[in-house]
Amino acid sequence: MDVWTVGQLAKAAGISVRTLHHYHEKHLLVPRLRSSGGYRLYTIQDMARLQQIMLLRQMGLSLEEIRASLADAQASLPDMIMLQIQHLKAQIAAQQQICQRLELLVAELHRTEQHTSTDPLATLQLLVLSEQYYPPELGATIEQRRAAMSPHHMREVSDAWAELITEVRAAMQGGMPPASPPAQQLAARWFDLVQAMTGGDVLLEQAMRQMYMHEPAIQQYTAIDPAMFAFVVAAHQSFAAPNEKP
Repeated sequence: MDVWTVGQLAKAAGISVRTLHHYHEKHLLVPRLRSSGGYRLYTIQDMARLQQIMLLRQMGLSLEEIRASLADAQASLPDMIMLQIQHLKAQIAAQQQICQRLELLVAELHRTEQHTSTDPLATLQLLVLSEQYYPPELGATIEQRRAAMSPHHMREVSDAWAELITEVRAAMQGGMPPASPPAQQLAARWFDLVQAMTGGDVLLEQAMRQMYMHEPAIQQYTAIDPAMFAFVVAAHQSFAAPNEKP
């Protein structure tokens, strides 16, 4: 067959007549011929162009992107496919970063579940803030920490945090001096848990500290506020100072 009507081409390609009309309206596939009665007739060249359109659609390109690709006389089909492969790889990398951040968020939620609000807006706000404070370059570090901690270990660390936050809050409310041995012991446990969560990565620790120090939503969600940080840091410094070498 040298030419196809719109119905014949739609049936051969496994698409609807409406789709072909839409491609015509978008100037993606304009039939080269007309019958004596004014009906659209598609040639073998039109069939080849339709195959390209369908392939590019399967690759995820929008109609605007397809039009631009087909309008570029220098772009071959392999070139367009390679361009889409690069685009997909970038999307995969971005999705992996999102997964890593969500995994960190889950760990945070497990750790703070005894202190958190059930308000879904608070959870959403925590997610948004996490995106702001954990830059993309920490993605690999977060993934390494996730892989290094089994679910059982993560639960143990979460439980230990919940218990420690309660004890530190009670010590502060009871007027315990930061320089006292009990406060120093609390600070030592605190920094041990920070080490367990961050693996000693300074950038990750700094990002977590900044988020906890400067975001009221995080402070409400976790029950960790600047006053608690100040107490723990003072207790830690009071313990470290006498042990520093002259």
